[in-house]
Amino acid sequence: MKRRSEFVDMAICQPVRLLHRARKAASVDVASVEVQNWLLLAAQIGYIGEEDARHLGDSTWQALLGALDKFTRPGNKVHANLDYDAFHSLALGPFKVLYDDGPREAALNVFQSVLLLVSESLFDVESLNFLDAIGWSDGQQWNASLKNENGKNTFQGLASGFANVLAFLEGLQTLSSSWQFVVPMEISNLSFQFENEAKLEERDLVGYVLTKTTQIVRPRFNLDESEVWLRYVALAGDFVKRTDNGTREWQDSARNSFNNLLSLLGFIGSQPAPAEELWRVFRAGNSPTPSGRHEGGAQQSGAW
Repeated sequence: MKRRSEFVDMAICQPVRLLHRARKAASVDVASVEVQNWLLLAAQIGYIGEEDARHLGDSTWQALLGALDKFTRPGNKVHANLDYDAFHSLALGPFKVLYDDGPREAALNVFQSVLLLVSESLFDVESLNFLDAIGWSDGQQWNASLKNENGKNTFQGLASGFANVLAFLEGLQTLSSSWQFVVPMEISNLSFQFENEAKLEERDLVGYVLTKTTQIVRPRFNLDESEVWLRYVALAGDFVKRTDNGTREWQDSARNSFNNLLSLLGFIGSQPAPAEELWRVFRAGNSPTPSGRHEGGAQQSGAW
C-alpha cells in the first residue's frame, strides 16, 4: 500500500504542488480539483488507504483552495466538479468503499494505468500550454497562440501538446475497449458515495473506475464548449494538410484521421455538429504557416 501511495504522490500530487507554485493557468486550477477526485477514487476502490488519501489531499490543499476561490468568482468560466459529499466523508468519516474482500486486482491495475497516462500525457508542460490555449482562451488569445504572438505556443509546441492529449485519449479508449465495457446506467449515475451498502463485483468495479475516470478528466478538456471542439478539428486539419501530396491515398488517410479524431473527442465530449459539418471545418483549417503567417482559410487541395 505504501508503494501505491508513493506512486500516486509522484504521478499527480507532486505535479500539482509544483504547478500551483510555478504558474497561474486554468488547466492547473482544474487539475488541482481533479487530483482530489483521483484521491477519493483511489481510497474508494482500495488502491490506497483512507489515511494516505487524507495525507496526500492535505499536501495539495493550498492548490485546491486557490482553484475553488477562482471558480466562485463572478464571470469565471473555468470549472471543475469536486465531489463534495465524498470529500467531506473522507475527511470526517464514515467513508465507504465499493469492493468486497474478494479479487479486485484488475480494477487496481486499470486505475494505475490511467494515472500513468495522466502523469505522462497531461502534466507535460507542452500539454498544459496546449490545453490552456485550445480549451480555456478566448478567440483573440487562441489566434495569438496560432500565430505564436504570445511567446508561449510555437506551432511545434502546439503539435507536441496535441499529440500528448490525443495519446491520452487513445490510451483511455483502448483501456475501455479491452474490457469491452459499456457504461450501465446504474453505474454511470452513481456518485462517489453509495447511499446504500451495495458493493461492486470486480468486473463492475473496473467499469466504475473507467466511468469515473472519464468524469474526472472531462473538465480538463472543456469539450462541452462547441467552440473548443471546432478548434480541435480545425487544428487537426492544419496538421494533416501539411502532408498533402494530392493523391487519392492521402485523401483516404485524411478522412481516416478525421474519423479517428471524432472518435477520440467523442469519448469524453458530446459532438456539437454533424460529421459533415465538422469535415468542412477540418478541411478549411486555421493555422499559421511555418513562417508564422496566419492563413485563415487556407487554400485547399483541388482533390478536396
